[in-house]
Amino acid sequence: MFNSAIYIKESSYDLLSLWRTPAFFLPAMLFPIVFYVFFGIVFNFSAGQSDYMLVSYACFGMIGPSLFNYATAVASDRAHGWLTLKRVSPMPLTL
Repeated sequence: MFNSAIYIKESSYDLLSLWRTPAFFLPAMLFPIVFYVFFGIVFNFSAGQSDYMLVSYACFGMIGPSLFNYATAVASDRAHGWLTLKRVSPMPLTL
């Protein structure tokens, strides 16, 4: 039987390690906020545009780091041999 709890736990630990990395955390949090303040509030060209920009930059803040960080993390794990080690190590079916 497939138990996804081990994968959820591994994902949560990977996410925690990313949040502790300033090179990930600062751009992931500051770019959408600065873009919204600059383009949505300072240069507010029309009445309903700032709400649209808030939603679009929130989506960018959620999707951007996953797109830009995932490939480099997989390449780094492959280069250091972590993916091979994960494949050959026994994983428990339950926690």
